[in-house]
Amino acid sequence: MLGNRLRSYQRPESLAGFMKASMLVLILVTVGVSQNNSPAGPKKQVVWNEAEAKELESQYHKLHDAWNALDVRALKRMIVGDELLASFDLDPDTNDPVKLTSKQEIDKFTDKMFEGFKKNGVKTLAQHPMIKCRAIGELGVCTEECKVQLIMPDGEKTVQLLRASAVAIRQSDGWKFIQWHMSAAGPAEKFDKDGRQQPTQ
Repeated sequence: MLGNRLRSYQRPESLAGFMKASMLVLILVTVGVSQNNSPAGPKKQVVWNEAEAKELESQYHKLHDAWNALDVRALKRMIVGDELLASFDLDPDTNDPVKLTSKQEIDKFTDKMFEGFKKNGVKTLAQHPMIKCRAIGELGVCTEECKVQLIMPDGEKTVQLLRASAVAIRQSDGWKFIQWHMSAAGPAEKFDKDGRQQPTQ
């Protein structure tokens, strides 16, 4: 019986049928893969809310006003942090990068920075911030470019160009910032009390 089966598989008509069946399976598999890889449909477009973005930009400018006024309480109200998303800033003394992973760390960093300013009589001024924001629903993102001046009691000053990105959420009492990333946009410049630029090390 085994011999009869072997002989039947060698018949031309049986071989032809087998080849047709194999080709049919291959075609079906190819069509299936092609359909699975094809786009599911047109991509959904994000519709940004321009009015909400303007509100967020206004809040960002208020953040700068609080910075210039050394108003730590206002800064802490507007910056709430996030337990998952770390923020990245620069140490004002060393210019080294700093990672802040909680509201508590952000508040501690803010206290240390502004206590140093007040102790040394330093006036800080964030100038000409170029702020652009997008917002949708309760979420907003911003980018910023600005010039920060640290003015010493004797009139000497340090000028630093900065760039930042920020993430904000809208709460019942307005926009709050949960995360940001600050970086230097170039080397700091130093000026004497007469406005002459000094060499930097």
